[in-house]
Amino acid sequence: MEQEFLREKEWLAEVLEHLKTYSKRIGKQLRDTETYISESLKMYNKDNIDAIAEVLYQTQLLSSLQLKTKVSKSSLKKPYFSRVDFKGDNESGYSKYYLGKMSVFSDRDAPLVIDWRAPVASLYYDGRIGEAAYDCPDGLISGEIGLKRQYFIENAELSSFIDIDITANDEFLQAALGSSKDKRLKDIVSTIQAEQNRIIRADMHGPVIVQGAAGSGKTTIALHRIAYLLYTYEKRLSPEHVMVIAPNRYFLSYISDVLPDLGVENVRQTTFEDFVFDFIEQSVPLITAEEKLSHIINQPDQKAVAETAGIKSSLAYKDVIEKYTEKIIENLLPKKDFSLGEYRLLGYEYIQKLLCREYAFLPVNKRINEVRKYLSGALKKRKPEFIAAVINRTDELEARIKNQTSENSSARREALTKLYDARDAKIKDINKKASGLVSRYLNGIKLKPALAYYIELLRNRQTFVSCCENILEPVSMELVWKHSSAISGGRNIKIETEDLAPLLLLHMAFYGNEGFDIRHIVIDEAQDMSLFRAYALRKLLNTGSFTILGDLCQGIYSFMGVKRWEDVSEQIFGNKDIRYMQLEQSYRTTVEIMDFANKAAKRLNLKGIPLAKPVIRHGNEVRVRIKTSLEEAASDIDGLIAGFSKQYQSIAVICKTAGECARFKSLLKTPISMLTGKENDFSGGIVILPAHLSKGLEFDCVIIANAGKNVYGTSELEIKMLYVAMTRALHEMAVFSVGEVSGIIS
Repeated sequence: MEQEFLREKEWLAEVLEHLKTYSKRIGKQLRDTETYISESLKMYNKDNIDAIAEVLYQTQLLSSLQLKTKVSKSSLKKPYFSRVDFKGDNESGYSKYYLGKMSVFSDRDAPLVIDWRAPVASLYYDGRIGEAAYDCPDGLISGEIGLKRQYFIENAELSSFIDIDITANDEFLQAALGSSKDKRLKDIVSTIQAEQNRIIRADMHGPVIVQGAAGSGKTTIALHRIAYLLYTYEKRLSPEHVMVIAPNRYFLSYISDVLPDLGVENVRQTTFEDFVFDFIEQSVPLITAEEKLSHIINQPDQKAVAETAGIKSSLAYKDVIEKYTEKIIENLLPKKDFSLGEYRLLGYEYIQKLLCREYAFLPVNKRINEVRKYLSGALKKRKPEFIAAVINRTDELEARIKNQTSENSSARREALTKLYDARDAKIKDINKKASGLVSRYLNGIKLKPALAYYIELLRNRQTFVSCCENILEPVSMELVWKHSSAISGGRNIKIETEDLAPLLLLHMAFYGNEGFDIRHIVIDEAQDMSLFRAYALRKLLNTGSFTILGDLCQGIYSFMGVKRWEDVSEQIFGNKDIRYMQLEQSYRTTVEIMDFANKAAKRLNLKGIPLAKPVIRHGNEVRVRIKTSLEEAASDIDGLIAGFSKQYQSIAVICKTAGECARFKSLLKTPISMLTGKENDFSGGIVILPAHLSKGLEFDCVIIANAGKNVYGTSELEIKMLYVAMTRALHEMAVFSVGEVSGIIS
């Protein structure tokens, strides 16, 4: 074994030498490119197109070199993490494949380290010792795995290695899972499990829907999948063609390091709210989903807010918006024929047919351009006919005059002069009226921004009622009208988060998706995505290339979000090429914490959704600490934080509402940051936050401030909120209750 360890150290040294050479070469390229750009800008000449093009190319090259430099520096500390020995059926000996975040080649271009995304790497993630196979562009390669090895390398030093059978043995996986949490999500390339690998490597064509238990790594898997797709489809897909939609801005901050650590830059990471406002190039004050949920939590007797949000998030409301769009389009044209003076070129009904039916596959602005072309073509074709008719009529009259008058009489001359003058005047009139005729006909069409159209709908009761007819029940229509008109009816216009999908749909209908070149969309926390939102994104992308990840057990926005994944597959994608996958294993929490949290999950009794199964990692038992007052609870929480801080980096005190957070913050002596949902950056450390804002995050330690019966009832929303809060913890969880404990966990 000692000899094997020495051989592995020698291999590591060889790889590091090649990496150092590569890093020096890239470093020199980087410096040369920076110098070239700097010198070129000093001699900038806007008229030299070739020089400008070269600078743009060098700027793109610079970005690529900067990323390569960053990845190579990281690889110098840990160039690989595992090895798999594989012998193909037609091979006599085993080939050794070392896996890392980037490929490393020898001077003769022989691979020393293989990128973890390469097809052969699947042997490490999916295969077991013995017979195995992997897919590659040449087809299925079958053979035998002789060895799988994992390495403990830190700062370019090999401390040990372990030979394994499955992806990661307990020691290796526990070392990764047991580490302390900082303020950023990390990559998991060395510990990807087989069930996770299947999702990461799924074909990009067609939607992938993932139901993943809390702590199953959904977000991390999604980001690794992006890195894999960009590697595998590099000729068709670049980072600029991929978009990640996350629940809020500070969550984006939380996941911001993962893709760069995997060697991927320039992927668009945004919230749906920011994306829509950017896409329609307008903004307006927005009542966010978090604000709406807070309102529902704090005033549970006001069911109308939740009911209205549910209606406006439905596909029925999508039908209302599409009906409204049709009404607008039907009334765009002037209700008159397209005529050149007394000559009728095209009837109104025919032009209306062109606009509403023949060009219906185009957005309205392009339909109008096509109608303009058609009208111009009709005018160009028919105008000579009208002039010819005038000339022919003149010739007829000329012949008649000549037959009826003497050849040289003054009467003939006078009559012919008048005839020719009338002919010339008529032709001149035709030409004059023809000039600008198409523009004058279409001048009345003034397309408005999507927001203006939508606000008009919410302010005009007659229009709103007519669009809802035969789509929404009268009670539902009245509920939406009353609520929405109150918000958007005054001078200070506001809209709500569920109004964004209608805005997106309206904008696409009138202006299309010009400039939008996204080819794959990742939607995280997708259980909170409405069907209307999913429909709008599907229509915008115009393909099924989606990765959709969520957990229905955490659907705290279920009043307007997804209730069944079948609804997404059936109603949005028509069951076409759907791949539905489940992640049951939870890698976040200890067995004790997950068993405790599953008390809440069992109460949901969601059909077809299994309970989270914790990986075999044990910790302290979770017990409920019953206190008589908030002050007493706060005092004990101070003590717990002080103890946890000695060992852990991230600690969260989670309350039910923002108001409860403010109350506890005032009672705690520990300096603590309060998250409100409006932050652009996730600071980590010791924080206090309401349960609904904790979704998607994880902390070393979680303290539930008050799980008392008077705080958490047993409604579906309250069960999900408490479940979300409890499944944020990695290592330690403490639960306080002021008075009797909630029935959710008692």
